[in-house]
Amino acid sequence: MTRKLKNLGVFLLIVFLYIAFMTVTGIGCPIRWFTGISCPGCGMSRAFFSLLYLDLSAAFRYHPLIYPVLLFIPYYFLGSEKTPRRKKAKKILLILLAILAILLWIFRIFHEDPVVSIDPFNGAMIKCLKRIVLPGSR
Repeated sequence: MTRKLKNLGVFLLIVFLYIAFMTVTGIGCPIRWFTGISCPGCGMSRAFFSLLYLDLSAAFRYHPLIYPVLLFIPYYFLGSEKTPRRKKAKKILLILLAILAILLWIFRIFHEDPVVSIDPFNGAMIKCLKRIVLPGSR
């Protein structure tokens, strides 16, 4: 088995374990659970599950970058790196996807997208701090 296939297998195993953990615990997004603030990838898991049910429009509504990300993953793990130019192209595409995700996240926050939310007082971090600082509050 080539190194690229092993890396893809490890990536898919991590994704599977993440989904299993989130399903069992009911936490959903760990960043949103801890901080109360959605991350730029918020909705990606729901978009992926929508694709499994062949609900293409719901997948796009949950996270519009689901399709570019799904195209990028095999390219990133299985694409050739024989030349420095190809290696650089992978890096540029990864950075471009990250920038697009952040810009989309900002857009969704300011346009009150139902998938993305900012509610730090509902995050576990603030709730724990409240209990430490103000022991009688809930």
